[in-house]
Amino acid sequence: NFGFMTALSADGNTMAVSANFEASSTTGINGNQDDDSIPQAGAVYIFVRDDDRNWYQQAYLKAPNADSEDYFGYSVAVAGDSVVVGAPSEDGNGTDASNNSSTESGAAYVFERDSDTWILQAYLKASTPDPEDYFGYSVAIHGDAVVVGATGEDSNATGVGGDGSNDSLSDSGAAYVFARDDDTWTEQAYLKASNAGEGDYFGHSVGISGNTIVVGAPYEDSDATSVDGSESDNSATYAGAAYIYRRTGNTWRSQSYLKASNSDEGDNFGYSVAVDGTTV
Repeated sequence: NFGFMTALSADGNTMAVSANFEASSTTGINGNQDDDSIPQAGAVYIFVRDDDRNWYQQAYLKAPNADSEDYFGYSVAVAGDSVVVGAPSEDGNGTDASNNSSTESGAAYVFERDSDTWILQAYLKASTPDPEDYFGYSVAIHGDAVVVGATGEDSNATGVGGDGSNDSLSDSGAAYVFARDDDTWTEQAYLKASNAGEGDYFGHSVGISGNTIVVGAPYEDSDATSVDGSESDNSATYAGAAYIYRRTGNTWRSQSYLKASNSDEGDNFGYSVAVDGTTV
């Protein structure tokens, strides 16, 4: 599955290419690629373009805790000298990467480049990792902020910063925002749909640009259309929706609820999203 996901830096000179079924047993950066004893552990390959506009491979990235069926590289994003990689089926329990007691809770990894050398800068987990949350299903990065989607997260919280402990809405989904201070990453916000519903898969897609985040929920069911319509009538199954969040200082808030102008059952609006400045 080489090429399962690709991401290109804004200057067009750094590309990340994932192979989420790659099977080598090595860990970390530029290890031995030949021992294919861990099926579907996953890998990411970094390519750069030189001054003559020729491409060459600069790095081979693996999770430090690579394991079978983690699908490292299921999602990938690049910003400058930073790469974030999602592994939605990683099993860590959140405190010890080697403790695989939280099956398919998921993880994300931030790698940083210094000159031509890549290092692992952070191993990201949800603040409350639960089995089958699939944290890392989608990732996005801009500057010192990373967004990670978790389509299988189950809480009944809504909006920003709610209580994620009540897992009564199966697969409603969530997204998590992490901020970097120097080389340290911390969770900054926990995002939910304003109308979180069972099986909405909020976090299936995420995007960030500056102080704006967009999150897609392709299985959301309302029959609303356009911007900020009624969220309560779930009569258009899998019509889909997207949600906009804005940051002031370090505080995120919900801004808009987006639907297609001709929203219809089974459209899966929000399956993919992107944002650039003030355009989504």
